[in-house]
Amino acid sequence: MKKFIVVSFGFMAWAFYELSGGADFVPETRPVAQAPLVSQDKIDAVVAEVAADPEPEVVMASLVVAPAPEVAPVAAPVEPVVSQEFVSLSASPTGQIEATETPPGAAVMTVTAQSLNVRSGPSTNDAVIGKLTQYEAVSLVQETADGWALIRIEGDGVEGWVARRFLTN
Repeated sequence: MKKFIVVSFGFMAWAFYELSGGADFVPETRPVAQAPLVSQDKIDAVVAEVAADPEPEVVMASLVVAPAPEVAPVAAPVEPVVSQEFVSLSASPTGQIEATETPPGAAVMTVTAQSLNVRSGPSTNDAVIGKLTQYEAVSLVQETADGWALIRIEGDGVEGWVARRFLTN
């Protein structure tokens, strides 16, 4: 490998030498810009002007600070309002829409994650059957000791498992 690197650098050096003109290389000459010359009369005039006024004039200045314009107060961020009552709508076999209320005493939880997978079982190995977004409300059906929660998504009646740490009261 070391030989390959040495040969590669040698080849690149030779290629650069040849592409830049090799032994026939003659650098291009460019004219150098000359600063304009100032006549001695102008130099004498400036020196005489400075010598005639040896004491510089001091000008007093003051700084006046204007009051800042009035700024309207910023309203506090609006927190989402979550209803504690849910009504689940589902279609019956006859095609009629039935409304069922969440049983009393069921805990209503709010999703805190930006996006939360709803799974068919209490494991990341189980299939994803739905997704929740932040601030969605769900009913807590059951909790496990290892950090999973069985939830019901109100509205479509889907039940599934989510990580409990992403739910809050």
